[in-house]
Amino acid sequence: MLIPFLIYDLATCRDWSRPRKNLWIVCACYIVAHSFAEHKEFRFLMPILPLFCILSGKHISTMAEKLSFGKILLGVAAFANLAVVLYLGLVHQRAPVEVNRHIVKLVKREPQTYTIHYLMGCHSTPLMSHLHNPPIQFEPWTLDCNPSCRADPKTECESERFARDPGQFMEDTYFHCLDFEEGTCITDFRIFYPDFLVAGAEHMPAMLSRIDTMGMKEVGRFVNGINGIKFGKSRTICGDAFAKEPLSTYSFLGGTILLSLDEFVLFENKEIIPR
Repeated sequence: MLIPFLIYDLATCRDWSRPRKNLWIVCACYIVAHSFAEHKEFRFLMPILPLFCILSGKHISTMAEKLSFGKILLGVAAFANLAVVLYLGLVHQRAPVEVNRHIVKLVKREPQTYTIHYLMGCHSTPLMSHLHNPPIQFEPWTLDCNPSCRADPKTECESERFARDPGQFMEDTYFHCLDFEEGTCITDFRIFYPDFLVAGAEHMPAMLSRIDTMGMKEVGRFVNGINGIKFGKSRTICGDAFAKEPLSTYSFLGGTILLSLDEFVLFENKEIIPR
């Protein structure tokens, strides 16, 4: 919404006051400095967003006063921004916190250690900040994606290997023997199935058979965002196959709106004693 007003402000640079020039210098230096970083995200611009609001505020006020439909246009823009704020504040990327809170609710209220395996991308969950619940202890394990691994093009990180083939990754991690000694299968620590396992719904088709073999049961799904929206003719989808897909349908005005949802799926080991 601010971009057209910022462009207009730049186009009228001859009328700038000294404070206004200083604001633009600060914004320009900040953007140029961050442009040299290899990792870029939109959220890095948040610190200077208030400055952009100051620069465009005068032009927004002028538009609302001079144009006959200016206030209506401003109201529509404000409503659109409110919808975005509600989505980003209430829905988008809420699953990382919700799934950990749900795990805390599921465990027994007594001193015990629970293992949790997060089979997802880099930095998908805040981990201990929402798992700290003494006297209960948690041992989380996440897929490795350290900077040295990602910087080496010849090395495939654990997270990349999982994304490439989730089913084979589970086979190698939980069902593969490193060595045999007197008839015993020698493996790494992850052969001992975790108490809880968290993964993205998009990987479920490749993982479900192995998750069932591990004795895990689904105990929750948590919406992390909307991947896409599709409008089409009404159709009926039912059965277990639909329940396993990250897709939800909502009927609207006689038609069908298909929402492709990004979800986290939480599994619990069936051997955990019921609470």
